[in-house]
Amino acid sequence: MDVCCDTTARNIITQFGGDQFDFVVSNPPYVPTADMNNLDESVRAFESKQALDGGKDGLDVARCILSCCAAPSIYHANLSIWMELSEHQPHHISRIIEQDFEEKFQMERIGPINMGWRFVHIRAKV
Repeated sequence: MDVCCDTTARNIITQFGGDQFDFVVSNPPYVPTADMNNLDESVRAFESKQALDGGKDGLDVARCILSCCAAPSIYHANLSIWMELSEHQPHHISRIIEQDFEEKFQMERIGPINMGWRFVHIRAKV
């Protein structure tokens, strides 16, 4: 899958010079661009747009993380990815994995935590 990743997001994972690591823990930007103006003022005043705006469906950075972690230089059998998303997005991530990363990853939902199923655990398939 060819995913266009924000340079900063890609650098966060690839800055390790191709070294493998076991865990990626992320609270990526997950607000869909169309919903940015509907956020509570206290959220908009506290967080930068870059920290909140996850693209059209809110999952651009999550896709980038999966794409980077699927690269041969990083992917290995013990790789474990943890992400916090909105309560509406775990099933979308599950579909993305099924469609684009089925041979590499499997997903578990973690929750409920307060507002629903917000946390996902994605593991490398062995």
